[in-house]
Amino acid sequence: MKYIIAFLGLWSIAFHVQAQNTDLPISLTPFEELMLKGSYSDFGRAGSNAITTAPSSPVRTMAEWEEIQSLVITWQSYQLALAEIVRHARKECEVIVVCTDSTQVKNYLTNLSIPLSGVSYLIANSNSVWMRDYGANTVYTD
Repeated sequence: MKYIIAFLGLWSIAFHVQAQNTDLPISLTPFEELMLKGSYSDFGRAGSNAITTAPSSPVRTMAEWEEIQSLVITWQSYQLALAEIVRHARKECEVIVVCTDSTQVKNYLTNLSIPLSGVSYLIANSNSVWMRDYGANTVYTD
């Protein structure tokens, strides 16, 4: 009996919470859309190097354990952790560091005795260390 009462109590709470949220928008508000213009999330504008035609065969995303040719990181926060990623990843593939000042990154890595071979730099602005979330999405076909 107490289980039935507990179930009914939880059900009524869930129903009440759902009823209160009916005025929330389902999609982005006009203000949120303005905030996203020109950001990483503005997918509506393809750059000159974007591929806009769909592949002719099915595609699959790359699995995290598959070999890669290059690893891209953004030099933001967590610099010690990023340096350790560079230390080990440069032995397996090219490491591309997105940064605003490559000299600063080179000095940081050199001070930690990390060789710079296998590391290249892309001078660009970024606003997040989470390259996985904002970077390229690798897909394979055939």
